[in-house]
Amino acid sequence: MLSEFQEALDADKSLNFKHVPHYIRWVRECYNFFRKPPTERLPLDQTRLFLTHLEKSRENWQVKQAEQALRRFDFFLAKKSSSSPTKADNVGWEDILVKTRDVLRLKQMALNTEKTYLSWIRRFQRYLGAKPPQDLSFEDMRRFLSHLAVEGEVASSTQNQALNAILFLYRHILDIDTGEEIDAVRAQKRRRLPVVLSNSEIQSVFSAMEGTPCLMAMLTYGCGLRLRECLNLRIKDLDLERSMVIVRSGKGDKDRRTVLPSRLHDALENHLSAVRLLFESDRKQNLNPDYS
Repeated sequence: MLSEFQEALDADKSLNFKHVPHYIRWVRECYNFFRKPPTERLPLDQTRLFLTHLEKSRENWQVKQAEQALRRFDFFLAKKSSSSPTKADNVGWEDILVKTRDVLRLKQMALNTEKTYLSWIRRFQRYLGAKPPQDLSFEDMRRFLSHLAVEGEVASSTQNQALNAILFLYRHILDIDTGEEIDAVRAQKRRRLPVVLSNSEIQSVFSAMEGTPCLMAMLTYGCGLRLRECLNLRIKDLDLERSMVIVRSGKGDKDRRTVLPSRLHDALENHLSAVRLLFESDRKQNLNPDYS
């Protein structure tokens, strides 16, 4: 099966041929990790477990490459298991959901996006009742979005989220033209003042913490990081000399720089020194743990 997968990768002009051997290696390592033959599709939770395992000993770019390889292989197996191309006029909602998931993974969409889109499509299905997917029209989408605004009383951002999910379904799965104007009832934007902690409140929070969690909280607050961005920081991302932090693969898979508060320099240097001693100790014992 892996040889057929390699042939498919070799024929894919959008993929750098130098990456093909690495894609094959990641897939082989994943299936060896679970002791399964590379002929069956792995559940999403197992894929996540393997990627979490890689994060302990691999660079961030290697984990991302492994994730892309596994997504491509899952899509490859899905196509192999289908005796004929999936068409919207002869499948039910379960088939539509499976195909939507496959296309989302092929496009390398975030896992949270995949979960959100599938959730909205299921809600759209429940709203339509027994109506099969091949009978959907543009009017069904208009009525559903209006229903969310009028009866569901959802926020504007929530309605836009639902719109993006249904548009993806129409355009990439059902091949329905979406060129018309979507004149559904729009949810009103609610303006609310943000809750901002005072300096004394922030200091009270930090004073109740200690050790690495406290340092992480101060980094997250002082550098404007998301939790996942803080967890993914590595030594190479810290520039103490210029008081800069490099955030790699942030929201939208974009890199950015942010300011590192000078008051955190000493705490970071102490943390890095302690981690270095731990690293040298584990290295002598041929251990390979996760250092943070």
